[in-house]
Amino acid sequence: MAQPSEAALVQQNLMKAEVLAEDILIDKQQLIDLDRRRNTNREALRQITDAKKRPLAQQEKKTWLCMRDIFILLPTDTAESFISKDQKMLDEKINTTRDELKHKTSKLSQIEGAPDHSKPFFLNPINK
Repeated sequence: MAQPSEAALVQQNLMKAEVLAEDILIDKQQLIDLDRRRNTNREALRQITDAKKRPLAQQEKKTWLCMRDIFILLPTDTAESFISKDQKMLDEKINTTRDELKHKTSKLSQIEGAPDHSKPFFLNPINK
């Protein structure tokens, strides 16, 4: 059985590094998009809480909610719960993406043969 040449091994490692680097860039962009969505939700929740503080005569009983490309008129409490659930889901997705990003970055530096400086960032809180 013929052994792969050194050039083939180098090419294979470069391909792995390129694919992993592309995944890292995609994850970083996804984090930016998720963070924008989270900030938009935070602003919407703040507007709803401010609206609830108004006198009873000025409070709106229903709120317009934009879900993807559709505007829906919902009771304010229902809209608030939808946004809160979406906010929790976004937080979980952001945290998992960040964890995956740490591992991918560590793996990339390992493939490139560079010293891994990301080990101290793999700490987990005790209270989990």
